[in-house]
Amino acid sequence: MTLLNDPLVISILAGLAAFLVPVGLLLMALPILDREIDRFIERYDKTFGLELEFSAITRGHVWAVIGGALLLLALSLAFLPYYTTVVLALVLAGGIAYLPRVAYRIARRRRRLAVDDALPGLLQQLAANLKNEKNIGQVLSHVTETAPPPMDYELRLLAQKERDLGSFPAALDDARERIGSDWFDVTAAILKTTSERASTEAEALQNLSRVFAQLRSMRDRIDTATRQGRTSMQIILAAPFIMAPAGYFFLPARTWEDIDFWWVKVFLAAAFIMAIIGISLAVWFKSEDV
Repeated sequence: MTLLNDPLVISILAGLAAFLVPVGLLLMALPILDREIDRFIERYDKTFGLELEFSAITRGHVWAVIGGALLLLALSLAFLPYYTTVVLALVLAGGIAYLPRVAYRIARRRRRLAVDDALPGLLQQLAANLKNEKNIGQVLSHVTETAPPPMDYELRLLAQKERDLGSFPAALDDARERIGSDWFDVTAAILKTTSERASTEAEALQNLSRVFAQLRSMRDRIDTATRQGRTSMQIILAAPFIMAPAGYFFLPARTWEDIDFWWVKVFLAAAFIMAIIGISLAVWFKSEDV
């Protein structure tokens, strides 16, 4: 028996081939992956970093996530049926592609609500300072020191943009696009006028502060009234993902043998898909403030 006919050698060569093929494909895809990672980091810095004050990420962080996903798939392929690995790969791919967008929308909405909550008190401070100081830039500098988050960050960024652009109205337009708050849009419109006639606009800012405070109180009452309905919706959406694993572990094995029919599997698959659609719609409604 020659060396190449030895079953042990054949097994070793087959294992090396199974290892080298994906490694070779990965090396071929590295330039494309590098470009996509650079684009992802750039988008992250503009959205999560600049708009939401998230910590910066590096290529090492992205590669760590990719490596963890590949390791999880490798372990799944080694110890679980192949179709489980396929489902896991689809879930991971969908999560990597979809979850950052959902997280961004939810975080941006929460930040917008935090800005709206901070505006009444901030406008009160602006109105008080404008009675004694004509320079709106100087007034914003004083208010920034005591402004609550996230308005302290937004005001510092507003001052930086004013220096970079050389125009206070242009810096306000940039802040309006970044924050995405209707209340801040109204405030910015008044601040543009304030930059020209500071002494006459202090009363307008004070009145606007009272209006925003009333709107905030009304919004809080609506949230309190609808909280029970939102909680019930969350329980209903989470129930299938809790009951299915519990049934798998706690129901007798005979039960699963009795329901092992193709139409039951189709029904369960349809229910799973509808649950995913329902969760996606619920997340979208929450992110869009519907």
